[in-house]
Amino acid sequence: ERALVERTFPIAHLPASVIGNSVAEGEGDPAAARAALGLGADEPFVLSVGRVERDKGVHALAGLWRNYRRRRPGAPRLVLLGPVHEELAGDDDVIIAGRQPEDVKWGALRASQFLVAPSPWESFSLVVLESWLAGRPVLVNGRCEATVEHCRRSGGGLWFDDVVEFEVTVDRLLADSALRAHLAERGGAYARR
Repeated sequence: ERALVERTFPIAHLPASVIGNSVAEGEGDPAAARAALGLGADEPFVLSVGRVERDKGVHALAGLWRNYRRRRPGAPRLVLLGPVHEELAGDDDVIIAGRQPEDVKWGALRASQFLVAPSPWESFSLVVLESWLAGRPVLVNGRCEATVEHCRRSGGGLWFDDVVEFEVTVDRLLADSALRAHLAERGGAYARR
């Protein structure tokens, strides 16, 4: 945010402070979260947490995921967890879970393969840090400076700029559990630091 403001307005010479913000790790049981979301006991899934609205990139993500599953039968489903501000139809590819209690969110984070943060407009993105605290890597929109910066600084996530990069990166994350674990470990250390 500071870099954006300083690029836009001539204020770099003014006194300013960047302060920290705490992110508290929550409790949540993966099995209970799977049940609450209507998922099978061992069913793999990918998660996105936040408001369901176009400006957050969620509708575009749902479209990307539906195309991805058409080309890769057997790929896991996408679960969208968060308040629905703009209607989006769910189907067998994309589950619209709506607003859920915090324990379901934390259980879902821990149970997911990874988190997708599709918004190009985040200024910080608490859910990216929460995913790392829950032991899961992230995939973020390459147009979002804040989340890409988190991934670069931490080594805890990857990003995509277009459909091809999205599919290749999802393929890699789903196929490589050691990579997911490595990214999650680095992201977790960054979030705690």
